[in-house]
Amino acid sequence: MYILMLQASLGVLIGYRKQLNVVGIGYQAEIQKGNVLILKLGFSHLVRIKVPQYLEISCPKPRIILLKGINLQKINNFAYVIRQLKLPSAYKEKGIYLSGELVVTKQGKKT
Repeated sequence: MYILMLQASLGVLIGYRKQLNVVGIGYQAEIQKGNVLILKLGFSHLVRIKVPQYLEISCPKPRIILLKGINLQKINNFAYVIRQLKLPSAYKEKGIYLSGELVVTKQGKKT
């Protein structure tokens, strides 16, 4: 209970940020009018996600997504929703990564 109150007060005073990195050839992210996040992730179609009003989202570069808000749990939940669209691959090093995340890559098939 005490930790939640501390997180809430820090969120109001400072705010929380989370950065997602989109890694892969042709993978891009952009923001459209009306708070809609558009992702190009190698599918045959564009992925559109409506951003909740309690979050501020920005794309300073086509491969970086910044989430800002006052509630840490809601930021983490939305980051998880975005990340589920293209999980990091252990073989090709492609996908959506959290900043600072270390994914161990595996060696491919030996011939």
